[in-house]
Amino acid sequence: PRRLRWAMATAAALAVLVAWPDAWLRLQADHRSDHRVQDVHLPDGSRAVLDADSAIAVHFDDQRRRVELLRGRAWFDVAPDAQRRFSVAAGNGVVEDISTAFTVAHVAAGVETEVGQGRVRVASPVDGGWTYLQVGQRASYGEHRGVQRLADVAADGVGAWRQGELLLEQASVADAVHAVGRYRAGPTFVRGDLSTIPAVSAALRVDHPEQALDALAATAGLQVARLPLGVAIVYR
Repeated sequence: PRRLRWAMATAAALAVLVAWPDAWLRLQADHRSDHRVQDVHLPDGSRAVLDADSAIAVHFDDQRRRVELLRGRAWFDVAPDAQRRFSVAAGNGVVEDISTAFTVAHVAAGVETEVGQGRVRVASPVDGGWTYLQVGQRASYGEHRGVQRLADVAADGVGAWRQGELLLEQASVADAVHAVGRYRAGPTFVRGDLSTIPAVSAALRVDHPEQALDALAATAGLQVARLPLGVAIVYR
């Protein structure tokens, strides 16, 4: 009986640990997407498009327009307002609009932003000051590093995922599987070590995620096993 009580207590604790981050996100978020891209109209007439598995909190008043990116990534098309700047807080930094359309994304190394139209400025408390970006330019920052410029991209490719297209450029196969998996209704798992497989570059239609996963697997020489409840296992 004592072992049974300990087992039940341990299971309950694990359930709380698993559920708590998701519950906390639900309490914080004003808008949240599932495995589908979601279009959000903000109170000032601006537009946000949330990628799959993303969430934002909106803080608008007479003095400011501030959006907090809680998870995932989002594309913003900002309505002009000379009295209130539009800013997106993500991680330990902020991306501020200067009449533009841009994306902000949580990534493994921190936060990235890309400019599709106009200009933005980016700041991180690690180095202070502003870094200005124009169309096709992008930058990243992290908890312990300041803003760093990244290689430029084609402006028409910024936020391509909102049109159902996922662009992969020299991505590891495991990262690519994870990227496609976020658009599936069921969980996606990787079995085995895929690190020795060459990186992949591809343009995949994630508005048809099952076909996209099959295409990615075929490109990398992998197999996909599909199980009940939408589970997919990718393996060599």
